[in-house]
Amino acid sequence: RRKRFSRTTFRCVLVGAKGAGKSALMSGLVGRPYDTPLPEGATTAAGCMMLPEISEGGDAAAEAVRGGSPAALLLSEVDVDAGSGAESIAAAAGLESVDCAAFIFDASSAESYRVAQAALGRVAEWSARTGAELPCMMVAAKDDLGMSEELAARSSGVCASLGLEPPVQASVRAGDTSAVYQRLLAAAADPGAAVPETETSRAARARREQLLAYAKYGATAMGVLAVGVLFYRLVSSSSGGSSSGDSRGGENSKADDGRPIEDAAALRVASASLRQYK
Repeated sequence: RRKRFSRTTFRCVLVGAKGAGKSALMSGLVGRPYDTPLPEGATTAAGCMMLPEISEGGDAAAEAVRGGSPAALLLSEVDVDAGSGAESIAAAAGLESVDCAAFIFDASSAESYRVAQAALGRVAEWSARTGAELPCMMVAAKDDLGMSEELAARSSGVCASLGLEPPVQASVRAGDTSAVYQRLLAAAADPGAAVPETETSRAARARREQLLAYAKYGATAMGVLAVGVLFYRLVSSSSGGSSSGDSRGGENSKADDGRPIEDAAALRVASASLRQYK
């Protein structure tokens, strides 16, 4: 997933309960009427292109322009229910091979939202546990049917707790799907975007930051120790040199301040290393 910036084709899976509006959303994203079944071949409508099926799953593809270059979203869908576990969702949706996952719910149905929320939470934990870093988002489909203020607040709150933007509201019947496409493409194309934050991922990040801090302090301590050792050698060498300097007639080369050149240079190198670690 870290190499996605240079790609122009991205795989996205739509996850949700039956009747949430996944198939209609796929139709809308490729420019077809919401109540028209997706065809098996290729066709063009409303400035978007549906590519031929590329897998047994019956994927559809919406094609548009991203940054001056063609970009295609390969879409597939999977039905889940409130009891679907993370591993079963991951297997059914092929999460290890997709670039983002959208959790779809019927904006007028609290039960549909409950299923999508549960699936999102389980997939977010799966992503953190496996290190998949899968971008996720929520979509409130059938927005023309209306969403209650309570459900809007609940869904936005859940997304905020995971560090995600509020659900995208979409109505295929009203032809309002552009925001969904843009969010899907942005999440799929950017390897660091829209990855849910869970307790597991926060704990892992805290451990990494702690290890980095320990490494920094350790490097600083080693630098201080190195300077101390070299300073001790310098003092010892200078003391020894002053007692024997007269008998040797000044044979040793010394720096301007009277210190042996080798020790003075070593001290400068150690001091520079210490400043680098601070």
